[in-house]
Amino acid sequence: ISWDQPAAALHNWIRGHDKVPGAWTTIDGQMVTFYGSSLFDASVPAGQELAIKGASRPGLVTKNGLVVFGNDGKMVSAQSGKLKHG
Repeated sequence: ISWDQPAAALHNWIRGHDKVPGAWTTIDGQMVTFYGSSLFDASVPAGQELAIKGASRPGLVTKNGLVVFGNDGKMVSAQSGKLKHG
């Protein structure tokens, strides 16, 4: 995933790659795939920050999934992310 994009472009990229092959990125040295997303139009939720290389700001691990930020400051919620082994 190229993180230097607006939220709508990130959302479209993730959804465009649902389920196979999946949109992926590297987090903490591990490949992580994303299979679902929705634009998140609410206040910034509470969550644990997660550094994502190349992202304009850290993602947030919330009870409902991972929230990432586009370079426009808008949010995308990834409903399911999985570690890709191999």
